[in-house]
Amino acid sequence: MGTENKLGAGDSEAIASFVSTAVNLLQTDGETKLKEKLGALINSLSDSEKIILWEKKLENPVINELKNELIKEYFIVNNQRKKEYKFCPSCATPLTRKTIGRGSFLSCPKCGFVFWNNPKPVVSVILEKEGQILLIKRAKKPLKDYWCMPGGFVEYAEKPKDAAVREALEETGLETELRGLVGVYQIDNDPKGINLDIIYFGEIRGGSLKLSEEHVEYKYFSLNELPELIAYKHRQAIEDWTNARKLV
Repeated sequence: MGTENKLGAGDSEAIASFVSTAVNLLQTDGETKLKEKLGALINSLSDSEKIILWEKKLENPVINELKNELIKEYFIVNNQRKKEYKFCPSCATPLTRKTIGRGSFLSCPKCGFVFWNNPKPVVSVILEKEGQILLIKRAKKPLKDYWCMPGGFVEYAEKPKDAAVREALEETGLETELRGLVGVYQIDNDPKGINLDIIYFGEIRGGSLKLSEEHVEYKYFSLNELPELIAYKHRQAIEDWTNARKLV
């Protein structure tokens, strides 16, 4: 793991400049005006630089929390799913923006189609073996080198439980039996878009562990020695699952 979560010499000059400027602004202006000025700095970065910065844990907790909040807000407005839609899928008319309720949405001025950009359902599974949790390390950006549970998107007309079993098999080669639901979590820290993660816990019933091309490493972690870089809301889910077991 090393210093994967810290800015180093290999990062772009723009990101290194952001960190230096942010520290100086905090010292000179204090927290009151910091958000506005950090927002301008973040907007000057490219999308790829924003993602790299989002994934880095800065030493100053105030700056770290604020830059995460600002980058999250940016990707909510400018997420990749909205970029996929330029023309109406019903009549091919160019889409325009329309204010509906609390938000601004891509819509068709001709037929009335609205791209609501709803969160997508995904599933994940906590797999325990001899008191340890199986986590797999992501091979691709965004969130490259972050650890996560086996999981993925629910296919059309597929039941969430079936999707969880299927994804675990596809990503790890393991056959699993689900034992219960941990909870449903809003994944709002993924630049690709907001998802709802339905997280189960289960047992390994067969198969041999073999990773898909989406991941580069697997490891069983004890609950008191989890890695620092855990993607999405999976750390919170593990903590919730652990606390729930203590109450039984």
